[in-house]
Amino acid sequence: METKQREKLLLILTGLCVALWIVNWLIISPLLASWHHRADHIAELRKSLADGKRLIRREGSIRGQWLRMSTNALSTSPTVAERQLFDAFDRWVRESGVTEGSFNPQLKPTDDNYTVMECHAEVTGTYENVLRFLYNVESDPMGVQLAGANFASRDDTGQQISLTVQLNGLLLPTTDESSFADAPVDSNPMVVTPWSDFELITHKNIFDPTRTGSYHVSRGPKPVVVHSFTLCGLEDDYTAVFKGEGTSEKGYFRVGESIDGFMIRQINLNTGVKLTDPSGNIQELKMDESMRRVENGPWTKSDEPAPESPSSAAATSTTESSGSVSSVSATPAGPASDILAILKKRKEEEK
Repeated sequence: METKQREKLLLILTGLCVALWIVNWLIISPLLASWHHRADHIAELRKSLADGKRLIRREGSIRGQWLRMSTNALSTSPTVAERQLFDAFDRWVRESGVTEGSFNPQLKPTDDNYTVMECHAEVTGTYENVLRFLYNVESDPMGVQLAGANFASRDDTGQQISLTVQLNGLLLPTTDESSFADAPVDSNPMVVTPWSDFELITHKNIFDPTRTGSYHVSRGPKPVVVHSFTLCGLEDDYTAVFKGEGTSEKGYFRVGESIDGFMIRQINLNTGVKLTDPSGNIQELKMDESMRRVENGPWTKSDEPAPESPSSAAATSTTESSGSVSSVSATPAGPASDILAILKKRKEEEK
């Protein structure tokens, strides 16, 4: 009798286990899966709702940004777009004072929504001029992106820097602006950081070999900086002698060389020297004439000679005795003796 009761109890327990498994398989598991799915869906909806509210709040600025992009994008015509990019590049070069090198634009289609005019260009100049060129590129409202930049030194002192850049110009297809007619548009212009905020980078350049690291306290008005160089002599139709800023130790220059951003185009014993200034204009210098610039202003022709270098300046000594001051000055070397010394040095180098 007890055996039959045990069998009956085991059958009941087995039936309960099977029933619970069937309930879990048919009811509980699907309900739990449905609950997790709905919870995930609710979380996605809440995130989408928050994103939508943020977009609504930024509608004016987003539409204004799109309007500026579509307005400042390059032309849909590849020829016109290439010309626009070249004109902008030429403007950046002239405003920064760098020397233009290569300029290679190439059209690269991406998809049906936009096209990219990719351009590889090279410029050369001082550290400050190269930095100003990059600032001009980034602050220009034109739809051009600075995709990459590579710096290289052209001399041992790092005074002349070569910059290779990759520029991507944006070409957008013609869009229907009728949908924007009734929408609020934030048409405020793009905020551009002024150049004065970037001048600190040039003043604190730790790679500048002329930087002394001394601390100066300004106690008066800042002195006016004048840049100039003078044509001092002509040896033949290929060699001219200059003195002043931008002149090297050798002192003489040939056709095709540069002096302070000016490219020498022609040398003539009778007429003088023809130069191409950083803006691309032709300048003619005769004997004892100078090119002069105050601070960062434009270059102008002047009859005032360039200042003497410290090595060629007159040596002056002052002695004090018995309450009187006597001054003894050495005879200064004139322009003719300077030219003869430079030409003599050049002859020795050629030997």
